[in-house]
Amino acid sequence: MAYRKKITTIGAALLFAITSSAFAGDYYPPEELDGTPGGTTVEFGTGWYLRGDIGGSFNVVDPSFSLNNVPTGLDLGRTGSFSVGAGYILNDFVRFDATVDQFVNFGFNDRRAIGCGTWDNDNSLLTPEIPVTGACDETRALEASATALMINGYFDLGKFNRFTPYVGGGVGMAYVRWEDYTEIGRCVASSGTECGNGTLPTIYSNTYASNKEWKPAAAIMAGFSYDITKNLKLDAGYKFTYISGGDASNNIPVGGGFSNLEYDSFNIHQVRVGLRYEIW
Repeated sequence: MAYRKKITTIGAALLFAITSSAFAGDYYPPEELDGTPGGTTVEFGTGWYLRGDIGGSFNVVDPSFSLNNVPTGLDLGRTGSFSVGAGYILNDFVRFDATVDQFVNFGFNDRRAIGCGTWDNDNSLLTPEIPVTGACDETRALEASATALMINGYFDLGKFNRFTPYVGGGVGMAYVRWEDYTEIGRCVASSGTECGNGTLPTIYSNTYASNKEWKPAAAIMAGFSYDITKNLKLDAGYKFTYISGGDASNNIPVGGGFSNLEYDSFNIHQVRVGLRYEIW
């Protein structure tokens, strides 16, 4: 898909740029990784770093979509992401960073069986419409993306040779963009019926404007970094992101009235990999 190609291209360019800069310096021997001989010295204000990451979800706990408080049964697909950021190393154990996380490829496109309704077979207002015979279905489609601005904190659990495991958490705001919500009713071929002979290939086609809104977001992380050089680190791990719920689309006709297409929240489980480059 176009979104996944975009993620791959941006991620590859970002990682290449950081790597090219980092390898301009010299590799440092293993004994420098553990600080001074005989113990670990805690240094404060060790410097700033840049980071870039790409990720893919192995599970998205779908928002519960509802119309007029009735569940719709709609499910979102998995998502990919990329992010960039900058951070500060407070000491050997604590660091902070600010990141921009872009989530793409949310969406659903489902099909369900529905009643075919009625048909004005003689185009006359004087005669009642007749029931449509045959089988019909409805296709519903909606896509979304989200941009999260996050402030994150990490606790490094100590260095083991070139590996440093860590845990962390973050808070921020996410700008969620929903595309237009569509509903299309179609006849399914069935011989000897109005649907089957092609008289009514499409029953209806409705498009509803969707929302763009800022929502609270939070994240927890766990993973490890690996020292490639003195300044360049490979970062890999797990990240859970929560984005609060809201309204995806408004004023959809339901039961003689109107209702919003509501969703509870995004709960995104991802595996991510990236690079951190210490610039000072």
